Amino acid sequence: MSQNNIEGEWFYVKETNVYTNPSVQILSIGNEKILQKDFRETFLNESYRVKNSKIICEATIRYRIEYLKDNSLKLGYLDEQGDKTVFSRNFVRLSPTQNIESQKDVVNSRYIFQYGGVSNIFVFNANLLDLELEPIYLGDTLIGDSLKLEEVDGALFISVFIQEYRRRVFPIKAIYSDKLVLYGIDSFNPNKEFEATLIN
Repeated sequence: MSQNNIEGEWFYVKETNVYTNPSVQILSIGNEKILQKDFRETFLNESYRVKNSKIICEATIRYRIEYLKDNSLKLGYLDEQGDKTVFSRNFVRLSPTQNIESQKDVVNSRYIFQYGGVSNIFVFNANLLDLELEPIYLGDTLIGDSLKLEEVDGALFISVFIQEYRRRVFPIKAIYSDKLVLYGIDSFNPNKEFEATLIN
């Protein structure tokens, strides 16, 4: 497996009912370095190499590459001996948002987003309950009651908050005049695209 294939920015796609701290986890791999970060801080910054499908960070075998194809990556997090997988996580390769210059229009618009049989109304920079709208659900799981648009390195994200805590983040692949194309939502199919449709 080529070390070059794994280089890039990788976004951790959480299961619907999983919450982590930090709430956003991005692996930045390249230039012989691996960084684990959220939108503001870097939590891991080490040199790495790939050998026999294992990612070795400095002297520690941290990850096993369980799956790497196109824009999907599955990593097994290994025990201290570097032998057994303790848990696995799915990642999707981040890419710059298409038509990012239209983000001002997005903030001032409303969208409807459906997932798991539940319809959600996206309104940015406001508490949905104050607007007498339902909070945001992914299927049966409540994930937040306010949304904010955030940008990191040319990629836009919809961050969903409860009070001041960011619970979930949806990367935006593209902005169109009538919809947003989202990805990195379904942990079983991280590349699957979803649409949030503009409400006129």
